[in-house]
Amino acid sequence: MTLREKYKYLLAGFESFNFTDEQLQFAVFSFENARLDMESCLSCQGDICKTTVNRMANVDGRTGEFTGWDYSKQRGGKFYYALLPKGCAMYKRPHFAVIECPGPAERKEEIASILRRVKNREERQEKARVYG
Repeated sequence: MTLREKYKYLLAGFESFNFTDEQLQFAVFSFENARLDMESCLSCQGDICKTTVNRMANVDGRTGEFTGWDYSKQRGGKFYYALLPKGCAMYKRPHFAVIECPGPAERKEEIASILRRVKNREERQEKARVYG
């Protein structure tokens, strides 16, 4: 599976930027964080934000070992990590930003719209292959 295929939902709406495979590879860590945040947003109930931006690492004070994630010490608003169109246009490469959540219902609708758009595009491409 290519990176373009793996992150197709994150790249939806960004096709006009024509990111190269090299640019996608260079930003794979950011894409992975954005993917994790999108998944967290889909399962959000509105109480505790579980995106990568809103978590803190729990570390054992004696051993210094990582013991898990702590979502209880959230300060301020709720945020998620995603591609930023303005930054992509300015820098001509994938550019990510921390974006304030508009609320669980609105964010889920944004994601649902992206999922529908990708599904519709894939259906059109499949029909073109069958009839083309």
